[in-house]
Amino acid sequence: MYLLLDLAFPAKRNSKLIAITLLSVLSGFGGAFIIVVLNQAVQHDPAGWVEYFLFAIFASLYGGRVVRIKLTEISNRIVLEKRTSLIEKLLNASYEKIEKVDKGNIRVCLNHDTETISRFAGEAVSIIRNSVTLLVSLLYLATLNITALLVSVAVFGIAIAFYYITSRRAGKDWTKNRDIQNLFYKYIDDLIYGYKELSMKKAKRADFQNDILQSCQINFETRVRGENRFTNVFLIGELLTFSIIGMVIFIFPLLFVLEPAFLLSYLLIFLYINGQISSLLNSIPQVVMMRISWARIKETIEQIENIKVNEQEREDEIEAVPASIRLQLHDVGYEYENEEDTPFSIGPVNCEFRSGEITFITGGNGSGKSTLAKIITGLYTPHQGYVTFNGMPVSQKYLSEQFTAVFSDFYLFEKLYGVSYQEKKQQLDQYLKLLQIDTKLTVDHGKFSTVALSTGQRKRLALLISYMEDAPIILFDEWAADQDPEFRKFFYYELLPELRQRGKCVIAITHDEHYFHMADHHLKMEFGQLKLQVLEGVGAEGH
Repeated sequence: MYLLLDLAFPAKRNSKLIAITLLSVLSGFGGAFIIVVLNQAVQHDPAGWVEYFLFAIFASLYGGRVVRIKLTEISNRIVLEKRTSLIEKLLNASYEKIEKVDKGNIRVCLNHDTETISRFAGEAVSIIRNSVTLLVSLLYLATLNITALLVSVAVFGIAIAFYYITSRRAGKDWTKNRDIQNLFYKYIDDLIYGYKELSMKKAKRADFQNDILQSCQINFETRVRGENRFTNVFLIGELLTFSIIGMVIFIFPLLFVLEPAFLLSYLLIFLYINGQISSLLNSIPQVVMMRISWARIKETIEQIENIKVNEQEREDEIEAVPASIRLQLHDVGYEYENEEDTPFSIGPVNCEFRSGEITFITGGNGSGKSTLAKIITGLYTPHQGYVTFNGMPVSQKYLSEQFTAVFSDFYLFEKLYGVSYQEKKQQLDQYLKLLQIDTKLTVDHGKFSTVALSTGQRKRLALLISYMEDAPIILFDEWAADQDPEFRKFFYYELLPELRQRGKCVIAITHDEHYFHMADHHLKMEFGQLKLQVLEGVGAEGH
């Protein structure tokens, strides 16, 4: 009936959970009814109980089958929803927040933890079903002999107490095991992205191998130690079970006047109840691990939401990007939070960037160039001062939308996300030839055939993507550093002037002093402070 109604009128998940819970209860009653029927059949005429036995099996097994089929869908949907929720939290958080979150923890949450908590629905239904079967069986046992009931409850109470104590101890081991997985995922990243460096030095490779294998060993030890605790308790429970059976068979007849038929019935019911108890106790380790995973997901979401980065929450009133842009920084300052005595900071910075102009940002390592670039592009929110866009204060999210950037630590996706590549196919093919990478890769439905290119070619591909995004403001962070002389000249003498001619606002972080004359403005950073210099070179004259 439930299946027919569900096919005709698909219910929401909450409604399905209610129905599944009721089916689990029914299945539990069916399981308990089996032992009642068997006991009656042993004591009376078996032939009169065949129909009841078949019905009990049907109610127990078929009800359980329907429950598990539905739970398969619900459990996997839980994984989908929890991953979707976490991904949305991550993608909607600011770059500044994500930068402060443990990346290994994010990976474990999205992979391991979501899979673990997906088992909750199945374990919950199993606990309900076994609990109902156990309760009804105990009530039936009470109708036969109250002393037998008390003995059984005492034995099972001891077993449950052992499991409860053990679960608390094992939980500590499994919590440590869960946390070590964060570190292990970091090692995986080091292995994949740092393999070139590891391959070059035997000593470096040996030290790294020692660390990652040590992480594996700790993972192994904590998991085994936690599960072994439950194994020992399970054996104690088995010992108690066999002890009770021995007492019933060898000692009870000496202490009480008992019919052999009763002893047989008690043993049959006791062994059946013991099976339900074992199933319930075996659910405890799963519940403990689910609780740990749930806590880690919750902590990760709270960590993202609680990181304070001074974000502007206002909605911008600018609807369309104007043809002419003036981006201004007013007494902007930023300070990194760390535990050192002398934290690094930049500012106050006052400068502006305009459409149809090229601005170079220069300075030594640690001068604050990258921090300034992240503020300009909206990745960082200033701790002091503010940013205006054509004279109006704007949020960092709005500011980021006006940029396309090729950072020095850029990442290449295998697909052109956010670009109407079908409408720009001709332009895409043109740029592939212009940047001389048309023989290295192809683009099919916006997806690159490969991104396994040389460093220079990868930067050219990143440049192509910035072309296709066609934003009003473009930032290049040391783009020409890995290019051969031919493409370096192309970048400074052809690409940048062409972008300026198209009315783009171009910002380039560079050390190429031989090409400084190509800029309209030169911003030099020194120890977090800005020195502004207007150049009268080729760039300025051309403009």
